[in-house]
Amino acid sequence: MFFWSVHNVFLVDDDHFVRKGLLRLIDWEKCGFKVCAEADNGEDALELILERKPDLVVTDIRMPVLDGLELIKSTVESTNLKPNFVIVSGYNDFKYAQQAMRYGVQDFILKPIDKDEFEKTLIRLADKLRTEKEWKINREKRVALTALEEILIGETNEENCTILQQKLNIANAEVLRMRKN
Repeated sequence: MFFWSVHNVFLVDDDHFVRKGLLRLIDWEKCGFKVCAEADNGEDALELILERKPDLVVTDIRMPVLDGLELIKSTVESTNLKPNFVIVSGYNDFKYAQQAMRYGVQDFILKPIDKDEFEKTLIRLADKLRTEKEWKINREKRVALTALEEILIGETNEENCTILQQKLNIANAEVLRMRKN
């Protein structure tokens, strides 16, 4: 499968061997991702999420300092970032899975990891992210086109001029010249 854009994924697990195993086991590029960072606890992970702004966070649940559920909760409730989350856990605990789903976790994968299952999840998420990005770009284009149309027919306001300047990266003088013509 070919993806036009590569999405950033962040791996969080207190077990060094699990993180390195995921790096080797999964064909991240084929699935539309590249690993942008790793952390061995939730507290460090939260700092790196704020810094790196990954599209996807793959996290264990039980970790020292800040567990996976608290990491997800803190990210969702206290930041403007909305990365997707996948939990990878050695514990088949329905209560954890249920809590995770309340925070919008995309999948709950049990260790030992089934390579095919995990890669299918990643491909599905890469497709979802691509669709969301395309939708956002198209929405921004529609807003800019509407503002441009209103300027060209003379039915504009300051807000439309500002939108056009931001979207098209043009100076005040150019917008004023368009308004006069």
